[in-house]
This record gives sequence, structure tokens and C-alpha cells, in this order.
Amino acid sequence: MNQWFAEIAGNGPEGAGIVVSAQGWDRRLQSGPRQLQAGPLRAELADGGLRNVRYGGVDILRSMAFVARDGQGDRCVHGAGELSLRERAGRFEAFYETVVDCEELSLAWRVRIVGSARGLSFTCWARAQGDVDGGLQRGLRAGRAGLELVYPLKVLAGRPVHVQHVDGSAETTVLPEPDALQRLSQLSGIAHEPAPGLQVDCRLEGAEFEMLGQRCGGKAFFRLQPRALSPSPSYPLTRGRTLVQMAGLSFVSPGALQ
Repeated sequence: MNQWFAEIAGNGPEGAGIVVSAQGWDRRLQSGPRQLQAGPLRAELADGGLRNVRYGGVDILRSMAFVARDGQGDRCVHGAGELSLRERAGRFEAFYETVVDCEELSLAWRVRIVGSARGLSFTCWARAQGDVDGGLQRGLRAGRAGLELVYPLKVLAGRPVHVQHVDGSAETTVLPEPDALQRLSQLSGIAHEPAPGLQVDCRLEGAEFEMLGQRCGGKAFFRLQPRALSPSPSYPLTRGRTLVQMAGLSFVSPGALQ
């Protein structure tokens, strides 16, 4: 797995594109959640993703993660992963890599997370492993895999949001209460104001994204996820093809939140 990551990413602690000191990185098998902070930006690092992302005490995201789902929409659980983490004043950077088995397909994936007072970026790489037999020959067709961002209900419902589409068009709309039948499609970016004066812009790359409202266990939220690559509900990810996706958040806030 490490050889493949070195080939496709070149963005790890040993990658040629990043010059780091060996003493600057904390390498370990992730054993539990870890609190991260970069100025007013705070988040909880767990299972290779972020939870409870807040900026200046304002809720921004419930979660941000690479997720593989089966044909029933259930999340495929991955094994213990390897974490590399570096924290400096006003900045954190993390790499996480692991393997997940989903629908007879074994996916190796890595994420890179970088946070600062000005923004937060989350990049993921994924590729199918193993021989071409069974599920690898068919690919991950019944489910989907990719970046998922979950927004709290209160920061979007009934509020204006500005969305950008992959064709270059843009619009401002108001999201209703979560409803799975109502969705925003073909997205390349979304901007909203979760608190007076705090502007959060999210730029998306690597896929067409869609946002839909969902309810689960009595809780309601909005999920931003990659759209299927074809008119069918499939998300083909076959051996030899590398999936690369990125979400970048930028924050513009009044001095009180700095």
C-alpha cells in the first residue's frame, strides 16, 4: 500500500513535494479522537476524517471524510489506519491511510488534511487493490465512494446559500427543511453565512457534487457528496483507476472571530 501511495500522491511526509523535518511528524496507529486547533479553527480528528468542525465557536460541519458505501447506502467500515500528524502554531497537517473492503472490492485510500486560520483543505486518493477477479472486475458499481461533507441543520435550513455549478453558472437559493427528494446538483462550490459576518466558501474538485437533506435517528442534516459518474446510481471505481477529490474551505470573518 505504501508503494502505491508514494506513486500517486507524492504528498506524504516523505513526498518530494513537501520538505519536512522528521522530528516534526507524529506517526502512529490512530487509537482515538484527537482535538486539532489552528487559530479560531477547531476540529476533532477521528478515523481519518474530521468531526465537529467549528470556527470561532460557530458550527461549520458535523463531519468531513472519505466514505465508501455499499448498494444499500450503508457505510463500509475500514480497518485501523496509519496516521501522520504535524501541529505548529496556527496550522495542522495530517495524513491518514488505510484499506476498506466494500462489495468485494478492496480500496486503499489516503487523505491529506491541512487547517489554518484562513482555511481548511481535505484531499483524498483512492484505488482498488488486488487481482481482477470478482468485485474488482465489476468495480464498485452498486455503491459509491468519495468525499462527504455533512452540514448541521441550523447553519443551512432557511438560509440563503450561493452555489456554483460545474458549467460555470451560479445561483443564490434558500434551502428548505431537509428532504431527500430535494437536492442541489452538479455543484462545484457552495458559500454560506453560518453566523453574522462569517462567510464560508467551499470549493470542490474531482467530481460533480450534489447536496441533499437527510434525516437519521431523529436528527436532520444536509449531506454534500459526489454525484454518480453516470445516469445510473452507480459510482464505478475499478482496478487501475485512481480517484482524486478535494474540498477546500475558506473563512472570512470579523475580527471578533479571529
